[in-house]
Amino acid sequence: MIHPIYRPAIFLMRTAASMLFGRPKPFIRPRTAALFLTVVLLPAVLFSAGPAASYDRKFVEDLDGYYARSAECGTYIIYYADRGERLAAEIEKMACRSAGEIAAGIGLEDISPVAIIIAPDTPSFRRLHGGQLPEWGEAFGDSRRMIIGIDASRVLFSGRPLETVVRHELSHVLLAQRTAGAHCPSWFVEGIAMRQSREWTLRDQWHLALTVWREDMPRLEDLRGRFPKSAGKAAMAYRVSYAAVNELLAGGERDLITFTAFLRDTGDFEKAFTLTFGEMVGEFSGRFAATMRSRYRKTALFLSISPYGLTLSVMFLLAYFIKRSRSRRRIEQWESEDTEPPMLH
Repeated sequence: MIHPIYRPAIFLMRTAASMLFGRPKPFIRPRTAALFLTVVLLPAVLFSAGPAASYDRKFVEDLDGYYARSAECGTYIIYYADRGERLAAEIEKMACRSAGEIAAGIGLEDISPVAIIIAPDTPSFRRLHGGQLPEWGEAFGDSRRMIIGIDASRVLFSGRPLETVVRHELSHVLLAQRTAGAHCPSWFVEGIAMRQSREWTLRDQWHLALTVWREDMPRLEDLRGRFPKSAGKAAMAYRVSYAAVNELLAGGERDLITFTAFLRDTGDFEKAFTLTFGEMVGEFSGRFAATMRSRYRKTALFLSISPYGLTLSVMFLLAYFIKRSRSRRRIEQWESEDTEPPMLH
């Protein structure tokens, strides 16, 4: 007895065979056709239905002068240049211990392979992103290629902890995996990444409050595409994005999982937004702007008055120089411990 699920396909196969070979009647037996479908076509269908998101292997294979190591957690391939093995090992640990938490936060169950490329200097990093990033860029997460690029020469001397950078870029590529690459406005993507990388600081809070007080806060409608090339305006855009996502998810973390599920299934950000949060994006944008004005105007006025503002400035500068000193010592230690691994071809 042939299962009904095979009957349409069997009919088409027998009809096609009779037309190709000129037989007046279909001559492929039903059981033979069913066996063919089970053994040959079904595995092909299952294979093609596997995880669609995987890193661009051709892109990384074309890289010159890089070594490669497979992460112990099985999810990442780390590419690094000479004397970068120690840094690659550290980034591998950070990625492996962070990925599960980040994926769970957005509802992603199975993580597809991601390539992490550590460029030794800014010119090498610029070649990775093809000039698509502004001058202040120190890392990127390519959601289409499933590639994370890191400028080691900048990240290690910046004010952001290395693990914060890794978590931020992981958030980008894993969000794309969860939503099947559905388009999202930049304010949402960057706000989620900042939230998942835990990079909000007192300095960010202070500057956001001053921005609101000066009535210089950009609208969410203006943050749908690429952020400004100016470092100062870009920093403002990141802060507003974080604050917007924080306000959006005030009802609970489960809302984010619900939203990404709707976005994956519909492919429509506006529709998924309304289904999850009960309001349109434009309505939320207006409500968010009003909330910020109400919340920060008086606070910002207090923060802008010396000596309070001066004291905070001194604290931030002191923290920056301490971070820079520690980064230099870490680099010297890693360089002294590195060995020469075999080059991959």
